[in-house]
Amino acid sequence: MFTYFLKFSKAIGLITILISTVVNASDDNKASTDFVNQLNNAERNWLKDHQEIKIGFMNNWAPISFADNKQRPQGISPAYARTLNEKLGGVLKLIPGDWDSLLKDLEHGRIDALLDITKRPSRESFALFTKPYLEIPHIIIANKKTPLITNEQSLSGKTLALEKGFGNVEYFKRNFPEVLIHEYTNTPQALEAVASGQSYAYAGNRAVAIHIINQNIMTNLKVHGHLNKPGSILSIGVRKDWPLLQSILQQALDSISVQQRMQIHDSWVKLNIVNSYDLNQYTPYILLSLILLVLLLSWTLLLNRKLGYFKKLLYTKTNYDPLTGLANRYLFNDRLKVAIDQAQKDKTAILILICKLDELDRLRKIKGAAEVNQLLIETANLLNKNNQIDTVARWSDNAFVFFVSNLDKQSQIDSISNGLIQQLKEQGRQLTDFATMPISYAGCAYPKDGQDSEEILVNMALALEETAKAGPSQLRFFNNQMNETIKRRLKLNLAISQAINKRQFEVYYQPKVDVNQKRIHSFEALLRWQNNELGKISPAEFIPIAEESGQIIELGKYCFSQAIQQAKRWQKISGRAINVAINLSPVQFNDPGLLPFIKMELDKHQVPAELIEIEITEGVLMNENPAVSHRIDELKQMGCLLAMDDFGTGYSSLSYLRRYPFDVIKIDKEFIEDIEIDESNQHLVKSTQALGRAFNSIVVAEGVESKSQLNFLRLIQCDLIQGYYFSPAVPAEQAEKLLKNSDELIAARF
Repeated sequence: MFTYFLKFSKAIGLITILISTVVNASDDNKASTDFVNQLNNAERNWLKDHQEIKIGFMNNWAPISFADNKQRPQGISPAYARTLNEKLGGVLKLIPGDWDSLLKDLEHGRIDALLDITKRPSRESFALFTKPYLEIPHIIIANKKTPLITNEQSLSGKTLALEKGFGNVEYFKRNFPEVLIHEYTNTPQALEAVASGQSYAYAGNRAVAIHIINQNIMTNLKVHGHLNKPGSILSIGVRKDWPLLQSILQQALDSISVQQRMQIHDSWVKLNIVNSYDLNQYTPYILLSLILLVLLLSWTLLLNRKLGYFKKLLYTKTNYDPLTGLANRYLFNDRLKVAIDQAQKDKTAILILICKLDELDRLRKIKGAAEVNQLLIETANLLNKNNQIDTVARWSDNAFVFFVSNLDKQSQIDSISNGLIQQLKEQGRQLTDFATMPISYAGCAYPKDGQDSEEILVNMALALEETAKAGPSQLRFFNNQMNETIKRRLKLNLAISQAINKRQFEVYYQPKVDVNQKRIHSFEALLRWQNNELGKISPAEFIPIAEESGQIIELGKYCFSQAIQQAKRWQKISGRAINVAINLSPVQFNDPGLLPFIKMELDKHQVPAELIEIEITEGVLMNENPAVSHRIDELKQMGCLLAMDDFGTGYSSLSYLRRYPFDVIKIDKEFIEDIEIDESNQHLVKSTQALGRAFNSIVVAEGVESKSQLNFLRLIQCDLIQGYYFSPAVPAEQAEKLLKNSDELIAARF
């Protein structure tokens, strides 16, 4: 009988699969026909002539793109490819491989397209790109016991595990050279290095990293923060000689509905990854397991009848406060973890507040333990009745903690916290001891003050300590950033003073290249600081502090003196005038001693004023200070050149260009970064070049980092180029070597 039932069930299953296959095939054919009919004649004819299109995918980048144990494509991107294949009538063939091999295959035409590729100038020589179909942020992961890493600067002097050949390697080398990079073959190796303590932290794709951590049960790791850069922006790369395929794939991507995209996302990101197995081979084991499970379940039910009471009693004692019946700190922590997980998915905020009955011990001495216990019970009931509160718990003898979740935005935190406290005051008036007792409040907010419950509760305790320092009946919110910033700024301010006296600052020089003559035209002087204790400190950090403290004046004098001596030496070495540009801040321009110092230094070192180029930003001019205008006129009368720095970033740049006699206009690097593809930036740069000609000014393009940027600037006849493409800022000795060999070195970059 049982055998007959199995055969009957199997027959029904086969019939169901057959019907489903026919229906789905019919639907797929209709969807394919509908999409293909929307293409133009050239695209339809091309598709008809190419009945097999090879698309490569990475076989080891789960959950984005990978192959299962039978080499079948799995992951988010293959799911997109399958959807595209339905629309194109099944002409796509997915080819697995490692990244380096796939990239070479695309370059040499062995495959026709490649999933999960990021558009870069170096790849545009052999590939066309669709618009990005997938964007995933990059995060910083480290040990749970590691102090919180909020940004890239926190990794200074630390070892960072990165995947070899990935974009983050170049990103950290270029922007954060003080970070010690350890390169690994793949993501699992990089994360294992962090988990085992070989590396301090890891930075990379959020989806891939979290998938690997969960898959390998790396319980000692956690997410610390996000990189201040775009994450993985993934497109489909198409061989360059097939532009019609690029157009077809783009239209197919555009036709994927929001619902389809959400289904793909939910399958691989929100849910755990489930591999596809052939269950038929496991049927006997499943049946045997079911029989054993039934026997075990029967035995367990009998046992549970005896143990149920004891389990319930143990759970209550473990998770609840025996006096008030509220959750204890352990249950509160568990519920907060659940709320944080949900808030992370919903992109919402959570308010966590703790209230401390400040004089409970004194009241206990006066009225006795029984009355104090009754007060605690009534206070617990008061909090528990508030409909806004999700969970309330007794945190300690004299403190209660609670949280409110599902807040739409951070701005709600202050209003809700104040509202809750006011409600408790009004409702507590019926309790004489509660109404007269001073109560202190401290709070934290997710995600602003922490990424997990452990971090948030520690910060809440710190906030409570600050509340105690402020006195009774106070409310304080944790503000770690403010605290750390103040400490850091105070430390740097003292270190700047010591560094000036010890001559720790060094002047570096970045060349500006003449586009027409293909040689070094001049240099810009830039301060650099390597501190023995703090390491390499960015000018973006120490310059504002020096300006606020007034130390920028002494620092600027040192930089000016070093730079003009170097300009004189360059003139002697090269036999021609090599200008040096020196930045002056608003604080320096407001210094009455500025002009006398410049005159004295030029006379002292016998340096012609024509070799000196003074760079100023809009911040120097915006206060309309007559003294500043007077100093600008005197600098021009002395013979110094005047440069408008960061042109285009302010509101009044054109007005100042008309009012002041600028010899040089410097286009801010913000407008150069995407100049190859951003038409608005192209128009602005072209207009600035035209303005330069109209005002008889030299135009300098800052931040040039690629050959394609250089080619565009040459095309519009920009005068000077400055940026990493030719050279970063270098010490004086290296700058001299560049100058001596400039003809060969510079010409090679054109």
